[in-house]
Amino acid sequence: MTALPTKGSLDGSQVGFNQGVFKTSIGKMRDFIADLFGTDTASFVTTHSAFKLNEPGVLRNFSLAGTLAASAMTVSLLDASGVDPTPYSPVLIGQRSNNPAVGQAMLRSVESALSLSLMSGATLGQPVNSAQYLYLYAIDNGGAQELAVSGTYYGQSGIVTTVAMSAVALSAAPMYSTAARAGVAFRALARMRAPQPTPGTWTAAPTRVDLWPWDDAVNVLQPGQCIMSFDQLADGGIGRVVLKPYNGNKLTVNGQVCVIPDAGLSLAPTGLLVSTVYYIYATAVGGIVNALVASATGHSASTTEGNKGVEIMTGDDTKTLVGMTYTSTAARWMYDPNRRHIRTWFNDTGIGGYAGISIGLGIPANAASMDISDGQGAQPGFLTWGNSEIIVGNGNFNVWNTNNSSSVIQVWFGIDAQFLGQSEIATTWVNGTHKSALSSGGCTYPINEGFHRIHVFVSTNCADANTQLAGTVAYTTRRN
Repeated sequence: MTALPTKGSLDGSQVGFNQGVFKTSIGKMRDFIADLFGTDTASFVTTHSAFKLNEPGVLRNFSLAGTLAASAMTVSLLDASGVDPTPYSPVLIGQRSNNPAVGQAMLRSVESALSLSLMSGATLGQPVNSAQYLYLYAIDNGGAQELAVSGTYYGQSGIVTTVAMSAVALSAAPMYSTAARAGVAFRALARMRAPQPTPGTWTAAPTRVDLWPWDDAVNVLQPGQCIMSFDQLADGGIGRVVLKPYNGNKLTVNGQVCVIPDAGLSLAPTGLLVSTVYYIYATAVGGIVNALVASATGHSASTTEGNKGVEIMTGDDTKTLVGMTYTSTAARWMYDPNRRHIRTWFNDTGIGGYAGISIGLGIPANAASMDISDGQGAQPGFLTWGNSEIIVGNGNFNVWNTNNSSSVIQVWFGIDAQFLGQSEIATTWVNGTHKSALSSGGCTYPINEGFHRIHVFVSTNCADANTQLAGTVAYTTRRN
C-alpha cells in the first residue's frame, strides 16, 4: 500500500521543499486514498460500496412525487433535491439477491428518470375517497430497478412475482409493475395516501407520502377512544344516541386514525322501523369523524390492508362500528333499568337491569311452567354482543296463598321464552298473612348477539288458584 506522504512535504515545512516535492506528495496522496478504499473509479456506487454501506437496508438520496394527467397518476422516483437521478446524483437502493437461496446484499443505482403510471381505470382495490395506503416498491429486474405499487404491504424486502399494470388493476392484493416480473427482489420505498372521488379516475394528488422507514405510530389502529351513550332528553324526550371522546379522541375509520369532535356526534331514530336491531357506524371525512349511521346490516372485522381487525359494517371499510340499538314499538330508543336498548362497542363494561313483578291471584292451580312475566311489565329487554354471558336472578321474591293453602313454588328463568334454569324452591306457610321469601339464587348462561328479553316461569302444586307472587327479576351481562 502506498505510504501517506509527510505533512511537511505538503505544507512546505520540510527542508528542501519545492514544487516537485509538492507534486510528488500530491500523487502519493491520491494513490494512498485509492489503495485505502480499493478503487480509483469516479462511480458513486463503487465509492459508496468502498465505505461498506451496501447492506440491504440502504436507501440514499431519494424522493417520490405523483403527477396527474388524463385521469392517470405518474409516480416518479427522484433524487433528494426532487429532480431525476443522474450518475452524479444517483438514488441508491439496497436489494437482496434475486436468488432465494442466496443471502447476498446488492447495492443498486438508479441514474436516470424512473416512473410508474397508475392507469386510468386501475383502482388498486381502493374504495371512494379511501384513506388506505398504497405501498410503493423498487423491484430488481436483473440489476435494473423498476417501480411497483400495491394496496398490500409486503414487508420491507423479499422476492415477489408482479402483475402488469393495466386499466383493470382492480385488486389491492397483487404488486403491479409496468411489465409483469417473476421471482424478483423488491424493496419497500414509501407509502402514500391518494383518496380519489371516483376510484380509478386519478384526479386528486397524494395527500400524504411517507418514505421508508416510516413511523408506524402514525397509522397504529386505535381501538376506539370513544363511548356511545344515550341522551334521553334530546328532541323533546325522543332521545338520541351520542358518540363522545373517551380516554382520548381517536377512532380508526377506513384505515385512517381520525379525530372525534370534542362535542361528540349524535343520531336520532328518524325513519327507523319498530322492534328492530340497528347497528351504529361512524364515518369520517378528511381525518375527522363526521357522522353516525344506523343500519340493520351486521358487522365483521375488516380484512383490508391498513384497516385489518377494525370492526366495520360488513363489506364497507368506510363505516366503523361504534354501537348497537333496538327500537321500541314507537320507533324510539329507550334506556332505563327495564329497557337497556343502547349498547356501546368500545369501552363496554357490561350492563345490568331489573324489573318488578307482582302476580295477584293470577297463578292457576297446579300451574306448570307458566310464563308469569307476560303482560306484567317484567320482561327486561337488553342488547348483547357476541360471545357474552348473562347472570339472571331474583331479588326478594315473595310467595303466599290467601286461602292458607300450603304449596311449593318453583321459579324458572328464560331468555326469549326459552328456559334457562331453575332459581329456587320455597314452601309457603299455612298462615296466608305470612310470606315465604325466595332467596336470590340465579343462573349463568352464554348468550348470542342481539336483542333479548327475560321471562319468569312458575310451577306450583297448589290445589287452588290463590297463590300470589311479588318481587324483582334482575340480570347482568358482559362480554367474555
